[in-house]
Amino acid sequence: MVLDQHDLDRCEYEPHASKLLLDDEAYILSVPIGRQDPIPAALQNIIDSDLARAGKMLVQSPFDHDCYVEAECAAQSFALAKHLHFSIVCKILGAKEVRVEQINLRTSKSSMSANCEGMILVNGIPVYGTATGESESLQRLRAQLTLSNKYAGGEPDVEAAEQYLRCFRLFGDMSMRSILEMRRGSNQLIEHKLVLSLSNEAKSNLKVAARLMVPAVSLSAKFSRVVEDGHDYTITVLVRF
Repeated sequence: MVLDQHDLDRCEYEPHASKLLLDDEAYILSVPIGRQDPIPAALQNIIDSDLARAGKMLVQSPFDHDCYVEAECAAQSFALAKHLHFSIVCKILGAKEVRVEQINLRTSKSSMSANCEGMILVNGIPVYGTATGESESLQRLRAQLTLSNKYAGGEPDVEAAEQYLRCFRLFGDMSMRSILEMRRGSNQLIEHKLVLSLSNEAKSNLKVAARLMVPAVSLSAKFSRVVEDGHDYTITVLVRF
């Protein structure tokens, strides 16, 4: 949370808020920021991203602990980052093409998807007309995703791909590790279609942000709904080597 002195003073008079400020998974960034030498990497990233503004709730990236984004856009930002990491791993493993065929959003209430042409399907049925919050979120993610990447192709560098997964805390993703293993040794994988979760790693960080409700920080009902309904983004993706 980014708070100025006035915000901190307000929180002291709110018993619930003052307790949250002591949460082990929360950090208070007081602004204006005092002179520091050297400046920690995480703080420098926050400053360079113009996020050091009072009243903002920032969420730490599950892939890079020195990277933070605004809570309101965290779910989609981390989904986009996961897709980028997946594409880079495929590139290191010698992929010729990585193509997203479908984007899916599952909540506790419904399941919907968007194909490459932008058609929205709810529980497998095409829908037209008035957009819902979920369908707008799905279309917004589709608009930002790179749906197709093509490379020259080449020999797989399995060790470099494994190092990349470990560096960005993705070694636990079995979808990525399975591709890595199938590109190792002889009789290598040449085509693979899979459903990749874009949300698993970010869920715990989003839940932390949702519970840290203090008077000085305003989180929209939309953000709370995303966390409560368990928005889970996945993509159906085809990889060719």
